Amino acid sequence: MAAIQYTSPSWPKVEGTVTSGRWAMEDGMPKSARGQYLVEYEFKADGKDHRGSRLGFASHSSAVYILNAKEERQPREGDRVMVSYAPFWPDFCLLVPGAAPSFWLWSIVAALVSLTLWIYARLSTQMVM
Repeated sequence: MAAIQYTSPSWPKVEGTVTSGRWAMEDGMPKSARGQYLVEYEFKADGKDHRGSRLGFASHSSAVYILNAKEERQPREGDRVMVSYAPFWPDFCLLVPGAAPSFWLWSIVAALVSLTLWIYARLSTQMVM
């Protein structure tokens, strides 16, 4: 998943249309979606129609900046948006390409843990000799 997030800014982009933009209501919605603004959109890629709803990889992607509009508002039905889609699977698409902010944090944590384990392994082998 990290490679997909990291390479998403270089994916092909096409213009799409917002088919639905609404706030998630609590009735019948999973807890993870409550209180979020849900955007659904459609676009054409490789001559086929596709639909998507992913804003980005961040857990709380802001829909406010998707349209690059000067006025701050959420996308509404009929708005035009730029859709980035994975060239290997056009159904995997999003409106805000790029890695989630937490991706970089976890990458740094993983690097520090790896470095600590490597130093520990080196010191352990030196003590045995």
